[in-house]
Amino acid sequence: MKGLSIFQSYNCFYSCLGTMLKSSYGWGLNTVLHTQWQFFYNKKWTYDQDNRFVGEFQSPCHDRVIEKFQEVLNIQIIKHNDKVDNSLLIKIQRDIGQYGASLVIVNKFFYDRVQGKKIPFPLLTTVLITAVDHTNHRVKFIMGDDNLTQVGWINTESFFKSLKYAPHGRTENGSRFTFRLPPSDKGHKEIVSLLEKYAPCYLVQTAEAFITGSQSMNLYDGAIAMDILASDILTWPNSKVMFNEIEKSRSIFERLIDCAKFIMFVKQQRVFFIEVLLEIKLTSIGKYVPINDWIDSIDKIINRWESLRYLFFLAGSRRQIGAVNKIALEIMALKDLEIQLQREILTGFKAIVSEN
Repeated sequence: MKGLSIFQSYNCFYSCLGTMLKSSYGWGLNTVLHTQWQFFYNKKWTYDQDNRFVGEFQSPCHDRVIEKFQEVLNIQIIKHNDKVDNSLLIKIQRDIGQYGASLVIVNKFFYDRVQGKKIPFPLLTTVLITAVDHTNHRVKFIMGDDNLTQVGWINTESFFKSLKYAPHGRTENGSRFTFRLPPSDKGHKEIVSLLEKYAPCYLVQTAEAFITGSQSMNLYDGAIAMDILASDILTWPNSKVMFNEIEKSRSIFERLIDCAKFIMFVKQQRVFFIEVLLEIKLTSIGKYVPINDWIDSIDKIINRWESLRYLFFLAGSRRQIGAVNKIALEIMALKDLEIQLQREILTGFKAIVSEN
């Protein structure tokens, strides 16, 4: 498994992970990665550049997704917290020889600076290291952001710093991931059988989790998170928010612009959800559920998310504080559409899952 084939997903970690596995295990990636339908909101307003308070999920990788890799593809994903020194370069070279690249979570600041960006920010991102040049003391990287189009070299010293210096104390920073892989010799019939077995089950789990929602302290997930966000937005113009030491002066308008950035991941997750439905449509169970109707509904939902992003951005950039009322109403309307869709998916697949 040495050749890399670009795989696009809704965040940088999954795009990098999929790119490493696509050439040999591409048949199962949509079932594993794109059966998610999520939304989260964190009420705690301790703000920084990287700890997102709204979006599809609060960290790059969901534990449930890691479990799905084991269930569907029999791939065990192993997280390493290595000592950052020259011995790490040897491990990375070994990864490159075995997988075609080494997957690491880093501080984006150092890569933005290498690429000459005027305002580099300390954000969490994922990169693929594809070569180690010991002579010139540098490594070659592909960034998981922007559809893996950014490729370059970074000197070893800056690379090590990108692993050591976590943005805002993010514990994921510096993590390296490897795999225990099974033979990739499944035939077409076996692939279809696994898709029919797991995809409906995961879609039922996803629908139930989104509709029911959950809360842990100030963190909300699922439809309830959209309720709480819509309610809280109405209070933002009059609220006093606790910021960290760096961001004391951040305004309500900047928060609205942040929402526009963060919900891009929500929209993208819905876009890739369609890929799973299209795969199911080609199987024997596709004729028992209204795939085309669901895709039409998702297309409308995606357009509404894009309109909401634009509304957030306009309200923030033009300093239109009165727009929060319209934003709150749009969030609630979107929540109703998403619950309706997920209930239809739940009803459609639950009988099939029960039979299996």
